[in-house]
Amino acid sequence: MGPTDTRATEGAGAPLRLKSVDVFRGAAIVAMILVNAQFSDGDSYRELVHSPWNGWTFADTIFPAFLFIVGVSIPLATSARLARGEARLGLMKHAARRALLLFALGVA
Repeated sequence: MGPTDTRATEGAGAPLRLKSVDVFRGAAIVAMILVNAQFSDGDSYRELVHSPWNGWTFADTIFPAFLFIVGVSIPLATSARLARGEARLGLMKHAARRALLLFALGVA
């Protein structure tokens, strides 16, 4: 790996990670916290408040950006796990179990 390589290892035998994906995901989460930590619409910066109907603010770009990076991450993670020899059925079971757990936490 050269100095301009965007991949980083986490240790011997660990999978490679793209720093750019991690940074983008982290920035999206920080932006979510920043937008949701506003006191009220009147006491907030205009760009950190969702547009009521017409218009577009910075706050309105956070969720689509997060969904975009999730959509990028899923094929990267799936292809890496398939390259390590994991079965597709095992990946589907893992995804279903994780979805059910997230749903249960949302209900709770």
